[in-house]
Amino acid sequence: MEKHKLLTKQITGAIVVLYLGVLTMINILTPTKPFSDLENRRLEQAPRFSFSSLWAGSFTKDFEKYLADQFTFKDTWIGIKSGWEKMMGKKEFNGVYIGTEDYLLQAFPKPEASSLQIKMEAINTFGAATPHLNKYFMVVPNAVEIYRDKLPPYLQTEREEKWLAKIKSSLQQDIQFINVYDTLSAQKNKELFYKTDHHWTTQAAFFAYQRFIEATGGVPRVVEDFAIQQASNLFYGSLYSKSGLRNLAPDTIQLFVPKNKVTCRVEYFDEGGPGQVSDSLYQMEWLTKKDKYAVFLGGNHSLIKISANCSGGKKLLIIKDSYANCFIPFLTEHYSQILVVDLRYYGDILSDLIKDNGINDVLFLYNVTTFFEDSTIESILDYMELDNEITGDQPINYKDFFQQDVFLGDSITEAISYLGLLDERNVCATIGININEAKAQVQQIQIKSPRNIYLLYGVNDMDDRMPSQWFVEQYRELVRELKQKYPRSQIYLQSVLPVDTRVEQKKPHTNNRYISQCNDELIKLAEEEQIKYINLVNLLNASNQGLYEADGTHFKAPFYHLWFHYLVTYLGSAG
Repeated sequence: MEKHKLLTKQITGAIVVLYLGVLTMINILTPTKPFSDLENRRLEQAPRFSFSSLWAGSFTKDFEKYLADQFTFKDTWIGIKSGWEKMMGKKEFNGVYIGTEDYLLQAFPKPEASSLQIKMEAINTFGAATPHLNKYFMVVPNAVEIYRDKLPPYLQTEREEKWLAKIKSSLQQDIQFINVYDTLSAQKNKELFYKTDHHWTTQAAFFAYQRFIEATGGVPRVVEDFAIQQASNLFYGSLYSKSGLRNLAPDTIQLFVPKNKVTCRVEYFDEGGPGQVSDSLYQMEWLTKKDKYAVFLGGNHSLIKISANCSGGKKLLIIKDSYANCFIPFLTEHYSQILVVDLRYYGDILSDLIKDNGINDVLFLYNVTTFFEDSTIESILDYMELDNEITGDQPINYKDFFQQDVFLGDSITEAISYLGLLDERNVCATIGININEAKAQVQQIQIKSPRNIYLLYGVNDMDDRMPSQWFVEQYRELVRELKQKYPRSQIYLQSVLPVDTRVEQKKPHTNNRYISQCNDELIKLAEEEQIKYINLVNLLNASNQGLYEADGTHFKAPFYHLWFHYLVTYLGSAG
């Protein structure tokens, strides 16, 4: 009996070793794949060996990624695993829910409030820098929001509608929010989203197009103006790949072709300069590949220039993600030129693009998930030469505008009156003051009933050896003191300003990483204390680095004009 058990173990062990050996040999002999059509991404390649990378640990990590990507029959094993879990009743696969009618619905992760704050400050500053443009903002809800009734029973997910409302309320008045949530909700009985992909369908984009053109004062086309063509009925999208689920029906991609044909010239610009030129908005060759959604404009590019022979002569700039790709073809009957920019790949100056092409309208178009995930939106000012764009022909009398306001702070704020921007009674600032000393300034305020109180501290407190929580709690005490004494005043908490990179080199403990950490905490403080937060960091983009004084922590006079113009055009109007 014991010999039989031993023999069984030996045979089992031999089978396992043989199986692993055969699998290893197949992996070795199978050519390395550069790209996965199923996942629509580049695969990890074999890392180059060196003793330095081995000792650093990077070689081992990279080799593990390589093996995970190049594992033989990987897609088959993933499909088997997901299929088995589905049979066992599982409803969530790698962040994708399987709903009724086999709809794959991507989960919407709860965004950080600080992310919204930073993004909206950047967008609003862009708006302040471009007063001559008509600006529109469209954030599209995903299938998981519009098709909530298709989610598995009792499943609680973060509501996109709530965050769309926050986006709308955060926009300054001259940026018009295009509410496509209501538009799509009213049409939810139609196929607005692909079952296997995260994008909306061409039909959904058509409904959004109608809403947008109405907002611009134009007359949109109706569905009867288009010949609807079935481009492919074999589309398996991103959620099919991400979930690992198989044995699902493919989606159908439709093209809405105008019956009144519009002649177009489409130029694509990617890294390295101009690329393909076409007379069509569709690249039909993509229909033979995995990423069939790329039939619209050939996928994402840094810049696309579309010229159309429509009447009117208006010119549009679209700043977007891939949701815009099937939306853009509808616009060629309304704009003679359309410039399409994807900030994830774009590297030039937007203000030059706007000026050189005589742009009239700007549309931001993102789906809500990408809007919160894409950090390039936060740095949109890096693509603007604000010091040239933001200044207008008419000088602003800041003394009149801020005559009932008070600015509290340290030496950065003290320079406001020194430069003559405001009278001394509107500035309560002390050179060298720390945040824990700031409460004493409350008694020094000369304005009897301030309309707005602007706070800016931190130049003397930024040392990463001091916990950021201490700085924030000292700030909280100041805010509560002001709220108690001036309950009718609106308090604006301004971000700690970053230092020049030269300071980080000379004083390693004064660094922008720590400043960013403090600002994240200040955003939470502002929300908890129900006051306004102003992100001044966005004013110091790459083209404005020359605004620092020699010490790298204080600023030259042009920065103050930039700062005050921003307050007047955006935040000042809220007061």
